[in-house]
Amino acid sequence: MKRQPKPAAIVTREYIVAQIKILGASVVIGRALAAIYRRQTTEEQQHHTTALLNGVGFTGFDAKIGSRCAEHFIATGQLLPWMVRVWSVPDKHGFPKVCKYVRQLNEIAYGRRRAKENCGQLSIS
Repeated sequence: MKRQPKPAAIVTREYIVAQIKILGASVVIGRALAAIYRRQTTEEQQHHTTALLNGVGFTGFDAKIGSRCAEHFIATGQLLPWMVRVWSVPDKHGFPKVCKYVRQLNEIAYGRRRAKENCGQLSIS
């Protein structure tokens, strides 16, 4: 059986940086954190921890701050300046810290794309 070629990325580190320039860091980083937070288990969300080492949601190191920032963004639609600073710190390649979650953000984007495509194929009878 032939392997399916890996689809092109929807969300890349460069895309995140470009979106930050267009929409602003608070909105882009906040949306990203909220999306990652929603992937955490209910228990992980409640305790601001990472219980399962499954590559989904925040890393153990980021769980507390990521959950706190995501909850604030979900409640208010914006991040506080200190929250933006935390997630804007450049990594060794010069990309904001939030970019470490680009794989998961890409998975989320593909899931939404498939859902939109499937909506047109559903028939109600």
